[in-house]
Amino acid sequence: MLRFLLLSLALAAGIAGAAERHVATLSDPAGDDVGDGTLLYPTGGVLQPGDLDLRSLRIHRDGDGYWFTATFGNFIHENWWSPKGDDAGEFSKQGQHRLPFGFNLDIYIDTDRKSGSGNLFTLPGRQARIDRRYAWERVVVLSPRPKTMRSHLLGKLRETFPGRPEREAEASIDGTMYFAAYRQKLDRSISFFVPNAFLGDSDPTNWAVTAFVTVAAAVVDAKDLGVMQLTDEPSSSTLGHTSTTLPPPLIDVLLPTAARQYKILSSALPLTGYSLANNAATDDDGKYSAEAFISRLTGLKESLDRKLIDESTYKAQRQKILNEL
Repeated sequence: MLRFLLLSLALAAGIAGAAERHVATLSDPAGDDVGDGTLLYPTGGVLQPGDLDLRSLRIHRDGDGYWFTATFGNFIHENWWSPKGDDAGEFSKQGQHRLPFGFNLDIYIDTDRKSGSGNLFTLPGRQARIDRRYAWERVVVLSPRPKTMRSHLLGKLRETFPGRPEREAEASIDGTMYFAAYRQKLDRSISFFVPNAFLGDSDPTNWAVTAFVTVAAAVVDAKDLGVMQLTDEPSSSTLGHTSTTLPPPLIDVLLPTAARQYKILSSALPLTGYSLANNAATDDDGKYSAEAFISRLTGLKESLDRKLIDESTYKAQRQKILNEL
């Protein structure tokens, strides 16, 4: 009897293992966690280069749904944020706000691969649009506060359409947006689950995904929906930048090259992504225009002159820009 039970368990485990299927692993270059190339991290040292540096996104499925695993440059650590003290945005271990991790990861999924057939907008606070060739039908959001984010988005919908029935408002969000609540951290990686019921019966090998990382704000509101925004000068609660124009608050976009990311974000172009059919982005890399390089170098020099960055930071970022030529 015991032998039969052990054999049954072994067979069940084998069947479960066999049911798991790798869908895709999408790679992102190291060291491109600076948005358009000019972003400056918040002061205080809580976030370091590499913390938000997305290195890969792996997708696999089992009988119940899909597992997404995002791997970053550094160990994924908690953040503490205090609304008290001299600086209203001070991160502190004595603070009242604990974030299990310090970033948001948005994954916009084009399930039908029909140009322009889906949505082109991104969630509030992202300040970006999706290229029509990657128009999405579903978005999966990994956030330290998924319930709060969904609640604020629902509140915004109620405010915009006050006469809309509550169930209809909830269905419009839950049918297209999934805020992942079940997640597991391991060293530099975080895995999160999305059920089949949300993603439907489309073939995942025909999907395309557009994904990016933002800094998680300590307080979620309807306007920015949990994304830390930019100001000219970085503070402990805002990002800074050295560009002559205000870039979007996207830290790292899932793309095969840093040059493509910098080009898209510095030129305010719609975001593109990866096609899972060939495990590659479909656009050519392209190169910066001379104007874009000049703009970045000029903005960097102005930041040095205004003492927003020190000499060593200026030289390092200037060399990084020149290396792209």
